[in-house]
Amino acid sequence: MVYSDKRYLAVKEEPGLCAADFLNLFPEADLILLEGQKYSAYPKLELLRRDVSAAPVCPQETVLAYVTDLTDGQGCPVVEGAEVPVFYFDQLERITALVVDFMDGEARRGGLEL
Repeated sequence: MVYSDKRYLAVKEEPGLCAADFLNLFPEADLILLEGQKYSAYPKLELLRRDVSAAPVCPQETVLAYVTDLTDGQGCPVVEGAEVPVFYFDQLERITALVVDFMDGEARRGGLEL
């Protein structure tokens, strides 16, 4: 355990935990970013790097957009078979706008249920 008067860090091994077990730790958060949730139902941005793999692995119905360094013949970002927007890693404003639009839509519908 590491702590100060403003923050703490605890590392504990416990089998069988999932991401949902930790969401209540952040009641003030509007957005929680998770890593390593490829096969979860959570909405996601899937990152594809040329040096690693050009093939998406996440269930397509959970992907909001792909973020990649892959390009087509005209130099545009591309992911084979993508049915959602595809961005370059440096298109932060466009990626942020997409996430905010998604969150606004979910808020109007009463929130995300998983």
